[in-house]
Amino acid sequence: VFRATPQWFVSMDEVHSSTTPSAEAAATPPFQEGSLKTKGLRQQALAEIEKVKWHPTWGEGRMANMFKGRPDWCVSRQRSWGVPIPVFYCQDCDEPVADPKIVKHVADIFAVETADAWYARPESELLPDGYKCLKCNSADFRKETDILDVWFDSGSSCVAVLETRGDMLRFPADVYLEGGDQYRGWFNSSLSCGIAAHDAAPYKQIITHGWVVDGEGKKQSKSVGNVTAPQEIIDKSGAEILRLWASAVDYTEDMRCSDEILSRVVDAYRKFRNTLRYALGNLDGFDPATDSVPENEMLDIDRWALAGL
Repeated sequence: VFRATPQWFVSMDEVHSSTTPSAEAAATPPFQEGSLKTKGLRQQALAEIEKVKWHPTWGEGRMANMFKGRPDWCVSRQRSWGVPIPVFYCQDCDEPVADPKIVKHVADIFAVETADAWYARPESELLPDGYKCLKCNSADFRKETDILDVWFDSGSSCVAVLETRGDMLRFPADVYLEGGDQYRGWFNSSLSCGIAAHDAAPYKQIITHGWVVDGEGKKQSKSVGNVTAPQEIIDKSGAEILRLWASAVDYTEDMRCSDEILSRVVDAYRKFRNTLRYALGNLDGFDPATDSVPENEMLDIDRWALAGL
């Protein structure tokens, strides 16, 4: 059953003037106090996408396409848990109260009591003392029951995390690393939040990895029984086998892993090990000071090997 439900949206094209930052935020480039935005979020996002380094390179086109056909971002969800949208409604005239000063007032309460305060406190304790509706002068309000999209939560980490760790972290981050599904998720919402806060992408680089799949390229699933557990590999063959497998695959694509594939890795590892053991055995008792051969006296094949090395 589908029904029409009022939602909250962030316009990707409407132009807003930036707010005055806190002292900490103002000290973090590229924020300019009193700056005036001349472009909407979508235009700014497309420009910032070109500045980011993408690994692999196809990530740039994929992210750009996400924003080209997106006029708005629905940020409300009808769930009974999550971070609430700090909006009030006048009980008498239904006028919404979405004043930035009210939002900051609620945020200050959340900073002490967490977002649980929204559910634990009545409206009168969440609004400033004596606050009245600007439209009808009523003092009777009700709280918004919708929560923020969880991708808004993760996207805002570029502010909540990067700007609260002193010298340990800074905006923008050097790199964001995640799977390819995050072009619709974390990479996407972080870009919007970063631009809204600082007129810039919150990351300098994006690294995208694939997923570990079974030998036939199918998604690993416990219910199907095709999962290759890392600890089982380590218990059976040792951690070096797992490391050698990881170093041999292309992380930008889906990576196949199965008992058959690992058996081939074991064979390769055995060849490496035996070759090194043989070489070390031949070097037993070797003293470079007395046993080294001058380069001009070496065989051609030895000089060729050294040049290649």
